[in-house]
Amino acid sequence: MRPLFITALLALCLWSITSCQQQEEVAAKIGNQIITAAEFKARLQSDFRNKKISELSEADRRESMEKLLDDYRKVMMAKELGLDKDPTFLKSKQRFYDRLTAVELYQQEVVNKLVPESLLRQYFDWQHYKIKAVCIKIGHRESPIVKKNRSREEALALAKQLTEEFRAADPPEDFAREKSDDKKNRPVYDPYKPGIYGYKADSLVYSAQPGEVVGPVDSERGYVIFRILERVETPRKTRFEDEKQNLIRLIRRSKAKEERKMFEELSEEFRTKYNVQIFDENIQTFFERMSAWGARPDHKMSDFTEEDRELVFAEINGQPLKAAELLDFFQSRLLRDYKKFGSADDIKKAFVLSQVNLKVWALEGQARGLQNTPKIQRDLKNFEVNHLAKLLEEKEVNQKISVSDEEIETYYQEHQEKYKVPEKIKVAAMAVQNEQAAKKVVRKLKAGVDFAQLVTEYGQPYQGQPARSTLGFQTRKASIKEYQAVVEKAFELGPYQIAGPVMIDQTPFVIKTGELQPAKLKPLDQVKNLISTEIYNRKRNERLNAFLDSLKVRYAYRINETVLRRIS
Repeated sequence: MRPLFITALLALCLWSITSCQQQEEVAAKIGNQIITAAEFKARLQSDFRNKKISELSEADRRESMEKLLDDYRKVMMAKELGLDKDPTFLKSKQRFYDRLTAVELYQQEVVNKLVPESLLRQYFDWQHYKIKAVCIKIGHRESPIVKKNRSREEALALAKQLTEEFRAADPPEDFAREKSDDKKNRPVYDPYKPGIYGYKADSLVYSAQPGEVVGPVDSERGYVIFRILERVETPRKTRFEDEKQNLIRLIRRSKAKEERKMFEELSEEFRTKYNVQIFDENIQTFFERMSAWGARPDHKMSDFTEEDRELVFAEINGQPLKAAELLDFFQSRLLRDYKKFGSADDIKKAFVLSQVNLKVWALEGQARGLQNTPKIQRDLKNFEVNHLAKLLEEKEVNQKISVSDEEIETYYQEHQEKYKVPEKIKVAAMAVQNEQAAKKVVRKLKAGVDFAQLVTEYGQPYQGQPARSTLGFQTRKASIKEYQAVVEKAFELGPYQIAGPVMIDQTPFVIKTGELQPAKLKPLDQVKNLISTEIYNRKRNERLNAFLDSLKVRYAYRINETVLRRIS
């Protein structure tokens, strides 16, 4: 027995090692950093969203791997330069980290409980039935959508009475149209769509058989009653996993009030737990200062003093939330958006409470260890890679590029063809029925009759285009491709001419030309910014490519060619 046991144990150990190796299989190594096969696969999916990985060529895979390696090189260099200690970066990273954990906690404590898996599967099953139903809506004073001057109790009593009459009504559509308080919408749903009236109505409608009447059900549209006309099962064309997110959104819309209540109750609980204090007097002080600042015609963000920025709006576990957070959040947008804050209470509701709630949800999520979930770790790593790479490019590439006036002048002189405005001629044209009509139109035009008036009388459609009068100013390349030959003929005729019949594709035309604007060179002042941007972008690409080449030399790397070829 012992050898057999040892063999089994060895097999189990080997299986475990192999599984771990497969899970953490190395796709590439750069410096002391490892890029796993899973990470490389995620990059392929991100780079080629509209393709299956199995459809990608080796060149596609290699391109993605090189981009991933470039990101790692940038991050390694950024850390060597200490950019990962940059205060702005650390602040952004903390904010992103807080949001990730807050959202994950919200998903677990609100969304998953509001929309459990069993409910999602029930809605998925309902999707495969086509229901035709007639609806009566009975409004009341408390109804948010279908209002009527009656109490909720009176509305319910009337709905119960109509439920009995609805069963015998013939035809039910006419009865519903007469009795429903919603006169704007047709009473027939073909098909009935779940989510509009809430879970209770959906459950009753989808479980009923043709001819049955269900309700009354209380909803935002008053009390609703349904009579089922048809119930047909339809084939399943999608998988549950593919529809899951759509179903979550559908159900959440119908439970918006319940979701809001859950959020507010939990937020209040977390604010108490994490010792939140809100300082209304400081919010009022900041509002008054911001209002005075906004009233000045030349106000700038730099006008806010350090004293303004240090005003404490709230404390969470002793950590302050200052006015500086609001100023940094809105930045230059506040120059315009400050008007949206009509009172200190607006600042409290729209900014202070939202930031406080975000922080307490994040603290609770972190207290529960949610930051250790693979998704959050992956998203946080992606954030770090993307932002450190941008910081490095800004420091080592963008900030080291300048464009002089001399360079702009030289470029302008060497590329004048790019900045020429082509010659233009004003064109009016119409296709007509025959040559006789064309000659008649020409005579009337020369007698002073308005071209647009004659188009109404004689104009004909041409190649799917309606009858035309003026085409406006046209360059030699017509703005309407069907009229290219007309425009070419207009240039042949020259300015202030009337001609017809002009045969174009066996169609007689009358053409009238106006002013001819010769080609001209745009002055340097008009295109200076455009040229500066063009030179800057060229220099940036050159410097960035040279910089990336230097990083390839600096950091040794190795690609696992086997993984590169076979990952799917």
